[in-house]
Amino acid sequence: MERFRWIADNYGGYTLSVYGIRLSIEPLPSHSPRGHFWGNIEGLPAISAADGFPRFYMKLQRGKNDLREWLLWRLNCLEQSDPKAFEALKRRA
Repeated sequence: MERFRWIADNYGGYTLSVYGIRLSIEPLPSHSPRGHFWGNIEGLPAISAADGFPRFYMKLQRGKNDLREWLLWRLNCLEQSDPKAFEALKRRA
């Protein structure tokens, strides 16, 4: 995952793409009561409400680190529990 980097957009947000999975973190309006940034994920099979997306963060770097760490953990779980599904996911990219 070291080769995958966050890429800034023109609006203060960042995206990270891995195996066709897209993580994003974007600024919230200044009047938002939930925090300063929200993070989301697209393209990962079997995401459920229990995974808790979108997520809200007060600090950009903390959010980027949390989202990246969560994805690493989730991919590791998939690789351990269903290696064929993990290989298929990697081929998708």
